[in-house]
Amino acid sequence: IAGMVNLSTKEPANDRAHAMAYVDITQTGGYYEKPLSDKSSLYIGARKSYVGQLFKLALSGNKDFNLTVAPDFDDGIVSYSKKVDENNSFKITAIGSRDTIGFVLPEPPESEPSLRGKFSATTLFYRLLPQYTHKYSPTTTGRFWLGLGQDSQRVDFANLYYHIDTSVFS
Repeated sequence: IAGMVNLSTKEPANDRAHAMAYVDITQTGGYYEKPLSDKSSLYIGARKSYVGQLFKLALSGNKDFNLTVAPDFDDGIVSYSKKVDENNSFKITAIGSRDTIGFVLPEPPESEPSLRGKFSATTLFYRLLPQYTHKYSPTTTGRFWLGLGQDSQRVDFANLYYHIDTSVFS
């Protein structure tokens, strides 16, 4: 069984400025978008988690606290869109993400001093995505784009690790 996933970024607003921000128990984020002219617009957005920092703050005084891991992430996007004429438009998007997981408290609990070592895992990527769109007719539209960027994965466990960087062109 095969499937296809098609993800697309939001088209920046071209009517007026829009903004949204939020804060909840594990993360914060928001976006801002606005027209730059009657034919171009800009979108900027970001998210940041802090669940690991909350665990660390809440549990740092517990001497018998286990070797619990917590996630952390950062995401960001900037997108510029320009309508060239009635049938042609251009859009360029820069997007990136960093996800990590690691021990909340790097020191072992006093009740288990033999449990030592380091553990963390990080995955990150970034892409630059230029896109050209041409409307051939009222029912036919062509979209042409590239994806340029890098993927990176790193895992550290005590004295063992791997680190892979991959350049991406799609």
